[in-house]
Amino acid sequence: MDPMDIVGKSKEDVSLPKSTMFKIIKEMLPPDVRVARDAQDLLVECCVEFINLLSSESNEVCSREDKKTIAPEHVLRALQDLGFREYIEEVQLAYEQHKHDTLVCTAFHPQGLSKSKQVHWGGDDRGTSCG
Repeated sequence: MDPMDIVGKSKEDVSLPKSTMFKIIKEMLPPDVRVARDAQDLLVECCVEFINLLSSESNEVCSREDKKTIAPEHVLRALQDLGFREYIEEVQLAYEQHKHDTLVCTAFHPQGLSKSKQVHWGGDDRGTSCG
């Protein structure tokens, strides 16, 4: 069964924000390298396919453990099962950084406070990554 059939959406219904993806592509390359628009589109499609593949495999790992919620360890196991062992350490580090950033944002931007009170509580309004 095609993993896209599981969620009831066709491949045309699932995408990533192209402007964000184009920005990421540009940031990853040297400034003197140009990427044709059709190559950018292809890279975005590859990213969608990779996410689809990893999600599907993570779901399989989760199901084998009789769990109903995909956890980070299921995603890491899926990476391993799919042959992406060399990326696991980097993914774990990125996940740990994400957890840390989330805790910092929660501490500095308490829910329900106005922006002015968030500044008082230690946050700022300079466009932090906390949203």
